[in-house]
Amino acid sequence: MMLTSQVCRFHCLCMFEWQCKTMLHSRCVLQRCCKQPVCSSLVQSRTYSSSGEFQGQEHAALYNKYRPKPDETLVSKVVMDYVRKKTGLHSGRLGIAVDVACGSGQATEVIAGHLNKVIGVDASESQITEAKRANTTGNIEYRCGFANSLPVSDNSVNLVTCFQAAHYMDLFFTKFCHEVSRVLTKNGCLAIYTMDKHDIIHADEKIAKQLSGFYNQLYHGTLKDYFVYDCMNRQDLYMHKFVFPNQFKDVKRYQLMTMNTMTVADFIGFITSLSGYQKHLREHPDQDIITGFQQRFLEILQVETSAQETIIQLTAPVYIILACKEG
Repeated sequence: MMLTSQVCRFHCLCMFEWQCKTMLHSRCVLQRCCKQPVCSSLVQSRTYSSSGEFQGQEHAALYNKYRPKPDETLVSKVVMDYVRKKTGLHSGRLGIAVDVACGSGQATEVIAGHLNKVIGVDASESQITEAKRANTTGNIEYRCGFANSLPVSDNSVNLVTCFQAAHYMDLFFTKFCHEVSRVLTKNGCLAIYTMDKHDIIHADEKIAKQLSGFYNQLYHGTLKDYFVYDCMNRQDLYMHKFVFPNQFKDVKRYQLMTMNTMTVADFIGFITSLSGYQKHLREHPDQDIITGFQQRFLEILQVETSAQETIIQLTAPVYIILACKEG
């Protein structure tokens, strides 16, 4: 996939973590100490492995081919600068990281350049198989495992990352944080990073508005009910609703904007890798919603070139949360 990425706006929203007793109480039922059977079933129902999300080798291959890597500048200047400050390791590679819900390894490869070792963990065997197949980096190891039960020893890693996946953990986020605290060393860090829905930009504002509106109809209309998570309110979830337990300090939240350049064909491929699209395809295998979408997209662009030849630019918000384990 031909993809370039640059930061076009850096808007820092460093906010003190607010306490919401009602939310904490509702999520405490998912803590490790909870013994009620409903807790386990609730947690499992929201993990994408058990709901059919990202399963199957074909979907894993699509994910690997079309999903963009996180912006390397943001990872270096925002995430790793924070980690170095908190751990006191200001030069050279850091120790060990665990990349939770690593998928086919896009983010794992990016953070591997900053660490001695990275363990990528994902609940989908298909994604792990694809990640291992595509891996060319010697300091990465991939393992199958769950976010609320990481296959890692206590107090053994300096950094835990979670890219493009924390919104799947909204019902057991507190439990996830306790699990992260278990594996982190003193002053170890948690970094959560996600990119929201794209908007298309164009020199002609009318065309840009039509393209973005047309994509919104697909994403927030046709596919809305096929996403496991609430695709409408990701900003609110990351910027406000994720509440950290007392083991974590100095929680910082950032909202940024990235710009991506890709072909229309790659953008269509990206759409087919979305969990909502894949679920729609499984439930309606006789409905071809993507061919007509591509045709109309090119018509709005008013181009004579093919989808493989037509270049578009897109912007997307990025939300980052950083937290440090109490020493």
